[in-house]
Amino acid sequence: MAYDSNSGELEINGEEIKSTYDLTSQFKSLGVDSYSKNGKQYAFDKTTNTVTVDGVVIPTYKDYEKLFDAVEGKVTEFLGSFEDEDMQTMFGDHQTITIGRDGSIETEQYEHD
Repeated sequence: MAYDSNSGELEINGEEIKSTYDLTSQFKSLGVDSYSKNGKQYAFDKTTNTVTVDGVVIPTYKDYEKLFDAVEGKVTEFLGSFEDEDMQTMFGDHQTITIGRDGSIETEQYEHD
């Protein structure tokens, strides 16, 4: 699972998840209340302004935000226990670090503009 708080993009198992807002906009522009895509049934309830996929309600941005706010707070607290020099010693300079739920660590070098 990956979430970019700057862009609002969410990925689960490498697949970008469209927001309820995006899906609602798509329903309104198409003028339909349901459609099938990739073997899944998408439905829009105008009364509750909710979208379901195969009968499961798609969480809203606020639902995801609550989930990630809690995680972000814990990660920030954990990383705050390290000095910048500690991180640089462990991973090097100009690195993006991704820590997987299984404990795996990936680093990717980047350049400043």
